[in-house]
Formats: sequence, C-alpha cells, structure tokens
Amino acid sequence: MFHINGNPADDRPENLRRVVHYPDTEITQDYLRKAFELDHRTGELFRKVEIQNRLTREDKPAGSLRDDGRCEVSVLGRVLRRHQLVYLYVHGRIPEQINHKSA
Repeated sequence: MFHINGNPADDRPENLRRVVHYPDTEITQDYLRKAFELDHRTGELFRKVEIQNRLTREDKPAGSLRDDGRCEVSVLGRVLRRHQLVYLYVHGRIPEQINHKSA
C-alpha cells in the first residue's frame, strides 16, 4: 500500500494507492504490458496502480533521471533504461543496441 501524501497514518481511501504486483520473475513483453502503460506519443511508461478498487495508471512517469539525462526504471528488482523497456514493450525483445535517429 502506498500513501499518496506520504503520511502512513492517513488511511483515507483517496490517499491510498496499491501498486499492482504480478508474480513474474522475468521481465517480458507480457509482464510489461500487465504492469505498465505506455504513452506512445511521448514514450513514457506509467506504472499501473489500483485506486479505490479501480485499475488506473500513476500520474507521473515511472523511473528517474540520471546525471547524463537518461531515464532508468526499476522493474522486478532490476534497473533498466527506459528506452530498453519501451522497445521490449513494443517489439518483444531488448536489443543489444538501439540506434536513435537524429532529428
């Protein structure tokens, strides 16, 4: 259970959020699609959570920025770069290297 306002004594339903955990041990495309929602427009991943018995997505994208500007996301105890997870979410595998097109 996660308290939105950070106060564990505040058990009002609107302050409680339950992160949806699945019993998987391997990061697969199926697992990512169950546990995350991808915003195809921005490429951001959002964790799926349960709020008041309703499945929805978190308000902020999953992960944190590193000093070099890349985003890392913790999944099943592993920390991976967001672009690798997005590729797996869409294509079903993590490539050894991703070539980004220059704008």
